[in-house]
Amino acid sequence: MTLAYGCLLAALVAVCILHVRRIWLARWPATVVAVCAAGSALAGSAMLAYADPNIFSVIAVILSGYVALQAVRIIAWRQPADYLYRNASLGLSWLMVMLLATALASMAVMRADAGETVLAVLLVALQLIVSIGALTSSLYQLKASRYVKPEQPLSDGKLPTVTVAVPVRDEGRQLEACLTSVLSSNYPKMEVLAYDDDSHDRTPDIIRSFAHAGVRFLRLGLGGRHGTAGGWLDKNKAYAELAADASGEYILFCGADIRLGVHSLRGLIDYAVRSETAMVAIMPRNPVVAHVPLLQSMRYYWELRPPRWLFSRPPVLSSCWLIRRDVLDKAGGFAAVKQSMSPEAHLARYATSHGGYAFIRSDDELAVTSEKPITDQRTTAVYRRYPQLHRRVELAALLTVGQSLLLIGPLVLAILAVVDSHIPVLLAVPALSAWLLHAVAFACVQKSAFPHVGFLSAAVVMPVCIIWDIMYVHVSMLRYEFGEVSWKQRNVSRHVMR
Repeated sequence: MTLAYGCLLAALVAVCILHVRRIWLARWPATVVAVCAAGSALAGSAMLAYADPNIFSVIAVILSGYVALQAVRIIAWRQPADYLYRNASLGLSWLMVMLLATALASMAVMRADAGETVLAVLLVALQLIVSIGALTSSLYQLKASRYVKPEQPLSDGKLPTVTVAVPVRDEGRQLEACLTSVLSSNYPKMEVLAYDDDSHDRTPDIIRSFAHAGVRFLRLGLGGRHGTAGGWLDKNKAYAELAADASGEYILFCGADIRLGVHSLRGLIDYAVRSETAMVAIMPRNPVVAHVPLLQSMRYYWELRPPRWLFSRPPVLSSCWLIRRDVLDKAGGFAAVKQSMSPEAHLARYATSHGGYAFIRSDDELAVTSEKPITDQRTTAVYRRYPQLHRRVELAALLTVGQSLLLIGPLVLAILAVVDSHIPVLLAVPALSAWLLHAVAFACVQKSAFPHVGFLSAAVVMPVCIIWDIMYVHVSMLRYEFGEVSWKQRNVSRHVMR
């Protein structure tokens, strides 16, 4: 045990050395120190787990793996030295703090009488508290995001002008249905813009075929009026091009997978005007699927489940959102968020204090639906998950451990309480209760988005969705750090990893 803790302290010393700026002036000094840190952390945590395999020693092994991953980032040296110095050294510090904390906790469990029993009781108590908070938060968010139809809709004369803006690239399979649904709207003051971002399929021909219905085709070529310099992400550049040509007082941005009902646009505008809300994001329904989509379900779950005040960010989705033109301009337009993976999140935060923001769920009345193919869901998960964690390895580690311990852990602990004599069997009841509360919260969110999915089946599939989400977090992280990530056949890694 002494040797194990000696290795962990050696790893801590090596991480402290990496905070010395001079070490990063050349590649090899930083590489050697990082390898020493990773090797010491792996050796120390492995010896700790071998001497006393408990939940904390297992977590220590997992965290040491992320320390090794940080070392591999330094060895690969794919980013500039300044970026690695700030990002990797800080990340290693946080990982070592978590690693040492779990190592000390493991030692306390090993030396204490009935340590495993006390640990199990404390863990179940924590899981139960978190599950109650999760269910409470989910029910509150579901209630707050409910769409309420106005009793007396605005007359045509009081309705503002609206631009429906659809940015597309290689969306031949989806675009025709999208534009057809938009044009079926009964909104009297609407223009429709479709921006083709250098598609290689039938997308341009499909847009042209709707010219007789009033759809304006924007295709300004590679770069457009905003150019390719300055680190613009392609989607943000498309948003900027659309906003520059839009003439409406409100702009509705939607993807090609979105379908609008006849009354959808009028309902959204009526809601925004009456509530004096500058920006509205909509969670569409998917009335087609009969089984929970593993990736899309987690995307909705993370928007509606956590108490958003903890993150200083309101819930938001990129698939369909409405914003008042003057508020978009005051926020700096898309030039202010040109490198952001989620420009709508920044605009939602701005609108919250400058005109008002609302996140609403579509229903049968609002009739905003989505038909996103499973292949696009996978691509979106790889594209978004690591940037959503601010490109930080330690946050991926924290998310993995947190989800495993608090969301899947209750079910595992309930099973262990039955089969393991070291854990009191009575703990199976509160542990199973914690898991059921999580499952109910998850199923409530999924039923609001996928009305044809059974409540029980949604609850049962929750652990699979969580494991799938953890896997794609790591796929996204590894692709960004050591490979490349493509979005619509374009490499976005070089912009995102700046």
